[in-house]
Amino acid sequence: DRDCDKTCPPMIIECPSDITVTCMDDLSPESVGVPIFRKDKDCPPIVDLGYNDEQLSACPYVIQRTFFAVDEEGITETCSHLITIVDDVPPVFNNVPEDITVECDKLDDNMGMPAVWAYDECTKQKFPVEHSVEVVPGECAGNYFFVHTWTATDWCGNTGTATWTIEVFDNTAPVIACTVWDMQ
Repeated sequence: DRDCDKTCPPMIIECPSDITVTCMDDLSPESVGVPIFRKDKDCPPIVDLGYNDEQLSACPYVIQRTFFAVDEEGITETCSHLITIVDDVPPVFNNVPEDITVECDKLDDNMGMPAVWAYDECTKQKFPVEHSVEVVPGECAGNYFFVHTWTATDWCGNTGTATWTIEVFDNTAPVIACTVWDMQ
C-alpha cells in the first residue's frame, strides 16, 4: 500500500555532470554518466527509461544527451548533460595496398589504382581523399620508386596521409643483338 499523503521525490534525483572526452572514448551512458533514479517503493514505479542524443556543434563535437523517465501514472521527467568530444585524431585510410617491389620488365602499365578512402574516427563519416604520385630516382638508372600518397582532412582540420610505394629495379643484364654479315 502506498501512502497517499506522501510526496514522492523526483524520478530523476541527479543528472550526470557535463563531461569532455576524446573521440576514441566510449560514449555509452555507462561510460560518460547515467542519472540516479528514485527507488522509493511507496511512489509510482518507473516503467520506461531512455535517452536521446542531439549534436549541438562540431569541432569540438558537443552532444546534448537527454535522459527521460516515465512512471506508471504517465508522468515524464527529463534531465540533460553535455558531452564534449575533442577530435584530435586524423582520418583513417582503408584499402591502401602493401608496398611492393617489381622488376622493370614485369611492371604492368595496366596495374589498377586501388580505391582508397578515408573516414573520421569521431563521426564515422567518409571523407574525400586527394591522390598524388611522385617518381623518385633510385641508386642507378634502372631503379626508381613510384610513391603514391593519399591525403584527407576531417571537419576539425586533422590531416592524415597514407602512402603506397612501388619499387622498380633492373636486375636484367643488357642483351646485345647484332647482325652477323657473311663476307664471302
